[in-house]
Order: sequence, then structure tokens, then C-alpha cells
Amino acid sequence: IASPDTAASAANLRIKVDAHRTGGTSSEGYGYGVFCRADGSGNLYAFTIWAKHAAISKHIDGRGFDLGETNSDITSAVQGDTKKELQAVCVTVEGQRAVDLQFWVNGEMILSHRDEVDPLESGTFGLQAALGQRAGDSTDTLEVEFDNFEVREE
Repeated sequence: IASPDTAASAANLRIKVDAHRTGGTSSEGYGYGVFCRADGSGNLYAFTIWAKHAAISKHIDGRGFDLGETNSDITSAVQGDTKKELQAVCVTVEGQRAVDLQFWVNGEMILSHRDEVDPLESGTFGLQAALGQRAGDSTDTLEVEFDNFEVREE
């Protein structure tokens, strides 16, 4: 996980980046993407492209919860090691009682979710690359390239 040094962000934002897996030994169990509202204690919203699907997840107190996962209709949009334009939107709604989350790949919204259960209010944003539970070997590696990183208030 990486955040810009001055990433204390507005609560409502759109993150945009070109990203793709460029190498590594892991054939499954790898993921990359962006995150928002990270509070420095591991609590955050993550927008991740995995080897065969994509997900929006909420991480609270060391545990991750999928808030939305791709269906078979859009699986082809996330598979493969080609460069993908990723966009994540985090916007507070309903008088700060909920957060609308959207995940876009190559200009197509593939996932959305409204988090109404103890929504994360603010925090930093950044890029992530991870070897998840499905990684085959503890020595697996992952190489991801990120270009054209942009963040703007919504």
C-alpha cells in the first residue's frame, strides 16, 4: 500500500490510474488497485482487480469484507495483464450516514455499493498491490505498474 505524503484528502473524491500486472510468479491470488479513506490503522475501502474478478472491500480492524464482487458479465473486463484504466469513487451521502462507492474499469462502471453500516468518514488514498489468500506459494511475487495517477474532489 502506498499513499502520497500529502494525501490527507477531501472525503469525496475520484481516483484514476492506469494499472497492469507486469510480472511476478503468482498466477492466482494477486490483486492490485486503489484505496480511499484509509485512517492509518488499516481501516479503508479497497477497489481491487484480482486474477479473475474484481471487488470493492471494506477493511476494519484487520478484517476484510467484500462489499461487491464482479459477476460473469464483466469478468472479461478485468482478466488479463493488459493495462486498465481504474477509477474509484468515494462519496458521502445521506447526511454523512452512508458512502457511495463505485469501481470503474476502462470507462465502464463494474461495481457499486452504498455502505450504510458504520461508513468510513475520511482518510487518505493511494495505490495497492497484494498477494491474497489464493497465492500458491509463500515465495510468490507480484509486479504491478501504475501510471497517470490522478485524484480530484467530487
